[in-house]
Amino acid sequence: MGDVIVPNANFIDQVEVSDSEISKHYEDNKLRFKTTEKLTIEYIELSLDEIKNTIPEPNEDELKDRFEAFKARKSAEQPEERRASHILINIEEGAEADAKAKALIDDIYAQLINKADFAELAKKHSQDRLTAKSGGDLGYLTEKNAEELDLEFKKQLFALSMDGISEPFKNAFGYNILKLVDLKKPASLEFDAAKTELINEYKQEKAEIELDSKIGDLERKAFEARTDLAVVAKTFGLKLNEMGPFEPGKATGIASQPAVRDALKEEKLLNGINSGALELPKKVVFVRVKQRDLPKQKGL
Repeated sequence: MGDVIVPNANFIDQVEVSDSEISKHYEDNKLRFKTTEKLTIEYIELSLDEIKNTIPEPNEDELKDRFEAFKARKSAEQPEERRASHILINIEEGAEADAKAKALIDDIYAQLINKADFAELAKKHSQDRLTAKSGGDLGYLTEKNAEELDLEFKKQLFALSMDGISEPFKNAFGYNILKLVDLKKPASLEFDAAKTELINEYKQEKAEIELDSKIGDLERKAFEARTDLAVVAKTFGLKLNEMGPFEPGKATGIASQPAVRDALKEEKLLNGINSGALELPKKVVFVRVKQRDLPKQKGL
């Protein structure tokens, strides 16, 4: 027969404990019968999004001035891609081997000039084992990808027009011929289509500049006011918020953010001094501990 588990709770009402036993247990375990530390904080905040909403839209001329730089940046983010095929003839050491490889690549090029099929010649002659079976297909390459392979390779590939074939050239891999098989150009970007994004970028930049400026002014005032965050809020027309009491280890809202949580461990803040600027996602806050309730012994 297996063990039978009987819950302790079934017998609690049957246990009698004297006052002296309770008192002794209390004295022996005083550290267990303490209140937890609690904080009440005040804080003001500067929101990047709120500042951004107050920034007026730029005029048409300002947007057009920004458009060229915007296009260049977008082009870099979405570069042209070129699908290339190649024929590679390896070069062994020695002048004779080099001449033999050069003669072979020149013969292949002559056949291509006479309209021979590039893929078939690649399958027959290319010594790049990875691509020969697929007709020399290298897939799509950006300028950066091509440059990582070889500078001369990039120069030749990006000089070709659609379906163009390069003259034989030599690089670190051997003798090569390239063909441009396909071309993916970034979508043409028109001013009207980019206008909304341009406005958003403009307002974002201006809001960040204004936020940085206000942070400096607020930090100076918070330092001057020392233990009075209300006067800082009033000076800059900001709402003075209050939170708490809460246990530092169980905080929610802004008090749970790492920057605020760490600041609330500093002795000067625990003594009621205004914090400096604390950066949170898309906002900055200034915090002051309004009240600190230290752990106290609970009475019996």
